[in-house]
Amino acid sequence: MACASARMQRLVAVRRAPQLLVSMRRFSEERLPTLTLFTKKYSPCSLCDDAKEVLKQYENEFIYEEEYIDLAENKEWFERYKYDIPVIHMNGDLLMMHRVDQDKLRTALDSLTNNKT
Repeated sequence: MACASARMQRLVAVRRAPQLLVSMRRFSEERLPTLTLFTKKYSPCSLCDDAKEVLKQYENEFIYEEEYIDLAENKEWFERYKYDIPVIHMNGDLLMMHRVDQDKLRTALDSLTNNKT
C-alpha cells in the first residue's frame, strides 16, 4: 500500500511538472527582452555567422529568435532587409544592421532591465 501511495505521489508530481515549467518559463520570459536576428537560411551569410557568435555572449539576457528572410512566407522582410542582414530587432524595434555593436546592445539590454525595476 505504501508503494502504491508513493507511486501515486510521483505520478501527480510528474503531471504537475510541465505546468510548473510552463509557469516558470512564462515568468522568466516576461522579464527578458526578445532579440530577433534577421538572417538567411539557404545561402551563406558570414556577417550573420559573426553576429551569432557575438550574441552567444549575451544569450542569458534575452529570448533569441531567428527570422529567415529567404523563406517564401517572409517576402516582406526580404524586400526590406535583403541588402542589410544581419539585422537585429529588440522587442520588435530595429536595433542595428550589418554588425553587432556590442556597446549599443549592452546599452539596450541595460535600459530594458532598468525600466523593469
